[in-house]
Amino acid sequence: MPGRTRRVRVIALALFSFFAIVLYTRSGSTIEDYRDYAERTFEKSLGRGGAKGSGVGGGAVIPPDLGSDKQLRLEEVEITTSTFREAVVTTSTRPVAKVAPSTTKAQGLPQLEALKTTTSTVAVLTTSATPSSTSSAYVGLPAITDDDSIPDERGEGKVNVDIPYDRPTSSAIHWVSMTEHFPVSSTIQLPTGKASSIPAIQHKFAKSANSGADLDRLRVIKAAAVHAWSGYREKAWGHDEIMPLSGGYKNPFNAWAATLVDTLDTLWILGMEAEFEEAVEFVATIDFTTSPRKDIPLFETTIRYLGGLLAAYDISGSKHTVLLDKALELGEILYGAFDTPNRMPKTYYLWKPAFASQPKRAESRVVLAELGSLHMEFTRLAQLTGKPKFYDAVARITDELQAWQNSTRLPGMWPTLVDASGCGKPGQMDHGATFSTPGGDGYMSTEQPVRVEIPDKVMSQAEDEVNRKFRDAQEKLAKAGDARTADGIVGTIAKSDGSKAPTYDKPDSDSYTAERNGGIVGKIHVEDDASHSNSKRQLDDEPARVRTPPMKSVLHNITSGQETTRQRSGSQQSLSGADVCIPQGLGSSNRHSSEGFTLAGMSDSTYEYLPKMWLMLSGQVDQYRSMYETSMNVVREKLLYRPMTKDNRDILFSGDLDVAVNHSSPTKETIETFKAVGSHLVCFTGGMFAMAGKLFDRPEDVEIGRKLTDGCIWAYNVTATGIMPEDFFLVKCADQKKCSWNETLYHEVLDPYHLQRAQAADPHYEPDMPVLPAVPVPATPWAATPATPTVPDLNKRQLNAADILVPAPSIASVAYDPNIREVAGTSPEKPPQTNTLPEPPYAVYTPPPPLSHEEFVAQKIEAERLPAGFKSLTSRAYILRPEAIESVFYMYRITGEQYWRDRGWEMFTAIQGITRTTWGNSAIHDVTQVATEQVDSEESFWLAETLKYFYLLFDEPDKWSLDEWVLNTEAHFFRRTG
Repeated sequence: MPGRTRRVRVIALALFSFFAIVLYTRSGSTIEDYRDYAERTFEKSLGRGGAKGSGVGGGAVIPPDLGSDKQLRLEEVEITTSTFREAVVTTSTRPVAKVAPSTTKAQGLPQLEALKTTTSTVAVLTTSATPSSTSSAYVGLPAITDDDSIPDERGEGKVNVDIPYDRPTSSAIHWVSMTEHFPVSSTIQLPTGKASSIPAIQHKFAKSANSGADLDRLRVIKAAAVHAWSGYREKAWGHDEIMPLSGGYKNPFNAWAATLVDTLDTLWILGMEAEFEEAVEFVATIDFTTSPRKDIPLFETTIRYLGGLLAAYDISGSKHTVLLDKALELGEILYGAFDTPNRMPKTYYLWKPAFASQPKRAESRVVLAELGSLHMEFTRLAQLTGKPKFYDAVARITDELQAWQNSTRLPGMWPTLVDASGCGKPGQMDHGATFSTPGGDGYMSTEQPVRVEIPDKVMSQAEDEVNRKFRDAQEKLAKAGDARTADGIVGTIAKSDGSKAPTYDKPDSDSYTAERNGGIVGKIHVEDDASHSNSKRQLDDEPARVRTPPMKSVLHNITSGQETTRQRSGSQQSLSGADVCIPQGLGSSNRHSSEGFTLAGMSDSTYEYLPKMWLMLSGQVDQYRSMYETSMNVVREKLLYRPMTKDNRDILFSGDLDVAVNHSSPTKETIETFKAVGSHLVCFTGGMFAMAGKLFDRPEDVEIGRKLTDGCIWAYNVTATGIMPEDFFLVKCADQKKCSWNETLYHEVLDPYHLQRAQAADPHYEPDMPVLPAVPVPATPWAATPATPTVPDLNKRQLNAADILVPAPSIASVAYDPNIREVAGTSPEKPPQTNTLPEPPYAVYTPPPPLSHEEFVAQKIEAERLPAGFKSLTSRAYILRPEAIESVFYMYRITGEQYWRDRGWEMFTAIQGITRTTWGNSAIHDVTQVATEQVDSEESFWLAETLKYFYLLFDEPDKWSLDEWVLNTEAHFFRRTG
């Protein structure tokens, strides 16, 4: 029956397809590849209830299809905390909206298109535990490291995640608030009271033609900003950055529209109100609780996103409450990074619930700027929301920095890398010692140590694995008939839950060893129910002999030399030989190698924020002024230098200082190495010195700011493009006050090895070279006698004498005829012997003479395109940075001199002329070449900072006055209080 068979096949195929679709759909409910997750405690099935966590941290939103009596599979859930015993399952839906830019730029607001997506039922796991108190049991934390060789403990850094901005988020993982592991016992409050008298910063501009707005230049700069914004709006709307050459986009900062948020206050300042309103509408749809990136870079997110939202709210007259709402939403998420024993933040915060819910401590190698540049944004958030916990978070960092400031290798400054873990070198606790966990207060964390705990599930699985190997080994040995060896495997490992695995026979004699069979002898203590508590995984005194190597390796991998106890809320735990945290404040990450001290990258904004925080708090916290003045006194003495220039210009740069410790010396004196470096990043120092000089009545600092800013202008003017390179080395003058151009010294710096190079061309034979004959050299015959084979004396590594093999008799063969080749006519002809070497058929290579000192220097300058005064260029790029024009802007507002406007216009025309592209402005590869290569990159600070500073330089000076506003390191305007 062909027709019937065909029908059966069709029906079978249809059923198969149906089940395949169902299985595929069900498999889509898993949230994420579970490789991203550490092993978590999962002892009880999840029930339903209605408790909600409090505090900060992470939670989980997961979409399994649950029944009331159905347990979750391990791969379908995210465990929110290692300490919870019961979790609450609730359901929620998350509406999703897509915002696209309106089709016409000048008309109205963008259209909101609600996605008609049915959101799946999700389950929210939160802990029902209450905040721990100071008497609660210890909480497991990551291991402590004390090794100078480890790399910086950084997160993903700046990474690109390619996702569409209108992606549905109903099935994504979301952060939710939860209980803190280390809550503070008391909150540091914002200062109250009468504000101090703060000196004026801005110059009092008289009404004149030059003091007002330069409308012609403003129109050109605004046109550049409109061009860049239009390119982003058309090609990269909703993404972090545009690629201005190709028209593509990148998402290096969590895909939350970094350029859009970063540019909000720029749009308002430039009078682009329609574009501002359009951007605000999109901000309302950003979901900060989820991201395709697994970590949040705390520093970049704070200065760009949080700072951008707060500034847009301030600068637009506090009318758009959605901006403050989104800032608070983001602030609550970021606050979870501070949930550590010493309240120092995780600078790369793993926000996903499985990680955020776990106890954590700050890294032992943190970039200083990432730790010390959160203050302005969190303080302003506290001021606007009335939530002092945000100020408390950064005030504790300030206290730690101040406590350490005069104890570093360069007292007064901090190194670029900081140990923020709060833990010194791990020590050993006495057997049976007990302690309680600190309650999370940074001031209390020094009372008790905190140690690592292995989750119960991991420990239980490991114990089962050990006992399974016992059984396997015993069975194999018993089958092999070696009863004595089989009896050597005894005892069990007590399970963490108080139960015990099956017990095996013990040996009759303790004298038995397994060495003969290649075994490993060890001891396993068996738990005694009558004398030990089931809440602890302890060991018995009864010995056991183990011959299976896997047991030892499994124990080593599980415990790493530590005893593990179960975590019981409210009970004290016993430690025996466990690594513990010796509490300390901030410390050095490089205990045995040199440390870097600088005002440039990795440190910059930490120092920048000190006077600005004093200003934000209306001078009521003198701590910031004291810390700034202490550090800048050291900078003036150790870091500032005058470079040697061809026009003898009186300018300054800020260099780097490496400080090492001479450990071979009894006094451990320090060794300082100065580097006469320059960088675009450090150009902010001119504005910082000048502004702080006005605030703190330090007129000499205003002059230093002038020279530092002029130094960056000089670095712009001396290149072929008129743009300053990213990083370079200069030649330091011996005296800052008297320094004239010295061509000989400059050439010596460029070619320090010319004497050695000249000596390498051995001059002894040069006078005799013309008379030496070019004839073949006679070959010297020498006799060679065959070596007599000898048998060396035997040693213990060789065979015994009786074991020496005797060669076997060869197989019978035809006798060799020496004339066989001649008979066959194949005998080769022997060349005639000669006692001289043949003359080479080619010309012998003669290397050219080494370059003279003058020739070498000329070639180096030409090949490397070195401007006069530059020793080397370590980075020739320009990535649209704002630091130089930032200081020019500050100098104009502080001094009122037209000179700064003119220099700023030269900088703008040079940058705009070589970086403009179809869709915006692009970074360039080499500032020393006019026909340089453009790089397909436009960072958000081009619109957020660089163009903003250019515009403000030529705008009405009293508009956006420095006496009313204070700018963060991303040029975001915060309104001054008091």
